[in-house]
Amino acid sequence: MSCTGVNEMSRRFEDRWLEVVPHNQPVLRETGRLGLDEKQKERFRELEKSGYLQQVREFAMARCVPFFWSSQEVGQPPRLLHNGTICYVDTGQRQIGITNNHVYQQYIDDLANFPNVEAQFNGNTIKPETRLIDRNKNLDLATFDVPAIFVSSSTRNLLHHKPAGWPPPPVTSGDLVLYGGYPGELKEISPGQAEFPFQSFIWRPTDITNANIVLHVDFPNLFWPGHEEEKINEKLGGISGGPVFRITEHLDQPEKRVYYELVGIVYEIHESLEVVRARRIRHVLADGTLVPL
Repeated sequence: MSCTGVNEMSRRFEDRWLEVVPHNQPVLRETGRLGLDEKQKERFRELEKSGYLQQVREFAMARCVPFFWSSQEVGQPPRLLHNGTICYVDTGQRQIGITNNHVYQQYIDDLANFPNVEAQFNGNTIKPETRLIDRNKNLDLATFDVPAIFVSSSTRNLLHHKPAGWPPPPVTSGDLVLYGGYPGELKEISPGQAEFPFQSFIWRPTDITNANIVLHVDFPNLFWPGHEEEKINEKLGGISGGPVFRITEHLDQPEKRVYYELVGIVYEIHESLEVVRARRIRHVLADGTLVPL
């Protein structure tokens, strides 16, 4: 099970998660909207100021990266075509990358339709088609062989997520999760370089089925601690392939650790319904092959 230590200031706020997002509070209120009262908002502000929420985000960012590709005409600068997100996982049997089949299929289509297409996982050039392990249209998942030597060669401090066992225990409705990825709407293009800021959300699943994790993104009522006056990005295209991490705090341990487990992969965003769907990670076997629906 992957873990990260928390600093002394952050520890003061770990035991407030239940006050901020109590297990018995409905994820959706009767209006269909998510609401935080002022006390809960203040707790989130404290968690942000302490650096605790930043540590949570950094954990996820170190284990998933933007998957993007560009085309270049002779004598012209590269043109970014599309992007998604890919997660790095060490199952204990194999080091792999996981994204959506529709993201990979878009790359394959662009490879056939545009000249000189070059793909990158973060800033590292790669030919995904030579590293494909498995793909499944109905699951909307695709897996790739991505060894540690490739991941560690990035300019960022990246590594594979390595849980204690594979697959991790199933997600439950009471679990607190972080989910997100790299929306194309936030990309920053400069000569010879593309940057994709990470966007994430923390709450509990709205629904869990045999195959899916359903997550409600209530944009009108979202609370962004420390940025209340700023408009949050609502165009999430590009987070496909992004992680859903369960956050578990073990406050009974002397070192008070926070554990993270990958429980799902984002594959569908319904903006009109304010819903994100993720495929449960149990569909990915330890060797990187996929279990069909």
